[in-house]
Amino acid sequence: MSQGQSFLPKFLFLSNLLKAVRIRERIPNDVVKPSISGVVHHLRSMHRHTLEMIQINHFPQGFREVVQTAILDRAMQGFLEQEKRLNWCREVKKLVPLCTKGDGNCLLHATSQYMLGVEDTDLVLRKALYSVLTETDTHKFRMRFQAELSQSQEFMQTGLRYNTRNWQEEWEKIVEMASLESNCGGLQYDSLEDIHIFILSNILRRPIVVIADQVLRSMKSGSSFSPLNVGGVYLPLHWAPRDCYRYPIVLGYNSQHFAPLIAIKDSGPEIRAVPLAYPGKGVFEDLQVHFLMEKEQQQKAKLLKDYLTVIEIPVNALSNDAPHIINAARLDEGNLPEDMNLMEDYLQLVNHEFKLWQKEKEPASEVLHQDPLCFSQLSLMEVRCATHKCPFYASVDTQPYCHECCERHRERGRPVVEPSGDQARPGAEPRGGIGSVDQVPLPTSPSFGLYSETNAMKCKMPDCLFTLNIEHGGLCERCFHARQTSRHREWSNTGERSSALREAGRCDQRTVNIGGEQQQQSSWGLISRTQLNSSSPGASPEPGPYRHLQLGRLCKRTGCQYFGTVEKEGFCTVCFTNYKTNRRAVVVRRGSPPAGSGFLGSSHSTRAAQQGQTPNGPQYSRSNASTGWTGLYSECHTQIPEETPKLRCKAPDCDHYANKEKQGYCNSCDHFKQRYS
Repeated sequence: MSQGQSFLPKFLFLSNLLKAVRIRERIPNDVVKPSISGVVHHLRSMHRHTLEMIQINHFPQGFREVVQTAILDRAMQGFLEQEKRLNWCREVKKLVPLCTKGDGNCLLHATSQYMLGVEDTDLVLRKALYSVLTETDTHKFRMRFQAELSQSQEFMQTGLRYNTRNWQEEWEKIVEMASLESNCGGLQYDSLEDIHIFILSNILRRPIVVIADQVLRSMKSGSSFSPLNVGGVYLPLHWAPRDCYRYPIVLGYNSQHFAPLIAIKDSGPEIRAVPLAYPGKGVFEDLQVHFLMEKEQQQKAKLLKDYLTVIEIPVNALSNDAPHIINAARLDEGNLPEDMNLMEDYLQLVNHEFKLWQKEKEPASEVLHQDPLCFSQLSLMEVRCATHKCPFYASVDTQPYCHECCERHRERGRPVVEPSGDQARPGAEPRGGIGSVDQVPLPTSPSFGLYSETNAMKCKMPDCLFTLNIEHGGLCERCFHARQTSRHREWSNTGERSSALREAGRCDQRTVNIGGEQQQQSSWGLISRTQLNSSSPGASPEPGPYRHLQLGRLCKRTGCQYFGTVEKEGFCTVCFTNYKTNRRAVVVRRGSPPAGSGFLGSSHSTRAAQQGQTPNGPQYSRSNASTGWTGLYSECHTQIPEETPKLRCKAPDCDHYANKEKQGYCNSCDHFKQRYS
């Protein structure tokens, strides 16, 4: 067992005991005990806080396991993920369960941890729950309890019928379970049930979503032996929606134990939300909304929208290829102030233990050889990783790659060297294109997103509703595999055409039929878009509005990646258009005298242009006169400033150019940002 694994605390409050004590002292003062009949005990303001898990993906895999084993409930996470109840939807952010004390009060411990990072050690929430059951009018709670139990699977299958005395006994058990007295059955307190969750949601004035399996299973064999009705949505129906906090508390439940399910703090494109459905047997089933009366059952969709911020999310269908739309509830971001955020103190401990862990894992021989993966990964540089479309930055020890890509190079036995040529230029396509076998796999760390966590970055394909996968170059898995299949078919059908193009490339002069006329073209010739689509693998894979086969010389403009043509005076089409525009601007700026001066626009200058001379004697360019460009001296040709290079859009994986009026985004990304921000 490593040092980091030995000393990392299991609970957050152990990272700063003084701060934890101060938080616990503030909770009782926040509880409101109403004197008005019909109003339950509730929290004044602290129910609006939300805890967030620290990001640990920048640490090596071995140390990540140390942190996760220390603070997370790995057993609950593994079980709920295996049963497709947790983290099954890739469109939303991943949730992880924190370790929670199992003393019978785990429901209140988990709820308190989700909001404040401390457990309900002083029983403040449990006292409030018991006070509601014993000191206030519980008639409405009892009616909802009876309606829920009467519609349960246990009642429907067994045909049970309760009289007034039976219902009274059941309610007395509910009240007794919430008492503060110790339990004689081994646990310190009695475990709580679904009705207590509903009452707790009204005390907090905040919805509660419980992610749980549908059956109670044996802890030894895993076999199911009774139905479980804990999972679902609990709304604070005894309060008006305007008095409630719309972001829910999310809890996990497994093996008769509750734990908070908190989101990981990162800047990935996934939506910060919890699905209100789960994949069932061939269909998606909605989470149950508990303790609704008969009239409210018909208004369930409206109640969810009143008490939650409901959004629609596309997911892969279970039975066909068409996407399925499910509802999800938006989650709150971590909003604890610094003097209440125990997760920040825990992060300091994690960083400290990481240094100790590194010293344990670094043999002396590796230190002498200065293995780049054995040093701290925190010395980042302001240089992006050389891997195409990798969202991370290089460090001093792993340059020119980030530590993830560098590690992948080493695992494959490839030398870590400086890239050259197009690979060193930001935004350049790798040699093999997207999905090439010689492309370095992209890191699996959370992708760097432009938008906030509450907005997903969608696939680049038009009308595709799914979230992109950074490993597939901005495409979702469905579109990536469809593109790969399409390319396979194209490559298999272009053998004869590719050989014909290679044969044509050996000639310096070739005849091309354009518009019904035979024209001679040199090796600078422009290839049509139809010919380009069927070109050989020797064609340039670089994307762009106009692409040319590598049969001639590059464009005359320095740094341009395309090829020039004779008709465009050695420029490619794009550069020629910009060159023509800039040249006209220079003429207007430098050579336009007043009207009647006898130079540009005068009859004398026109006759001189026809004779090939300027009014002052130097040779006048006939090519300029024939193309309609006004009299620009030949020496000005070398003085024309090069165009200012266009900047790419700031959005990751966007191939469009930025619009200066859109703060560095293209029009499409700016519209997407304005719509969802």
